[in-house]
Amino acid sequence: MDRFRTDRHFIDFSVVLLVGMLCILFTAGAHACYSGGNGSAENPYLISKQWDLLHLGNPVNAAHWSKHFRMTCDIDMTGVAGFKPVGLRDMPFTGIFDGGGFVIRNLVVDLPKDWVGVFGVVTNGTIRNLGLEGGAFTGWGVAPLICSSSNSTIASCYSTADVTGNNCGGLLG
Repeated sequence: MDRFRTDRHFIDFSVVLLVGMLCILFTAGAHACYSGGNGSAENPYLISKQWDLLHLGNPVNAAHWSKHFRMTCDIDMTGVAGFKPVGLRDMPFTGIFDGGGFVIRNLVVDLPKDWVGVFGVVTNGTIRNLGLEGGAFTGWGVAPLICSSSNSTIASCYSTADVTGNNCGGLLG
């Protein structure tokens, strides 16, 4: 009988521990993919490291592309591979990205397709206060900041990145 009570308490404790861990994961998951924030105007997703930019560009996270973002520091992308442009023709970026006057450095994007830039397609969105220094962008349709934009606001942005492709823009496409 004592063994049964001990086993039962162990099982009860295991269930409580598992439920607690799941609660932490699900409540933290809303912003764990970025350095903070919840994507609202009052509490934008914070972009402060390479992983944040890689995560933002992943089409799996396209649901975030209508949210608010703010960079909190310069980010050096030297040696980082796998960046994908934020926003696609069928799923454009429609949110607000405030670079905060910070710079993305040495980002290299080489894709054999259109819409190559930090932002591939932006519709009814805002990109502001962002610099791109160094790095290189290569593709069919290329512009370092935004390859294609419609009804969008772009303010206080610049680029010194190299651009190679058939249809190129120095900052915007």
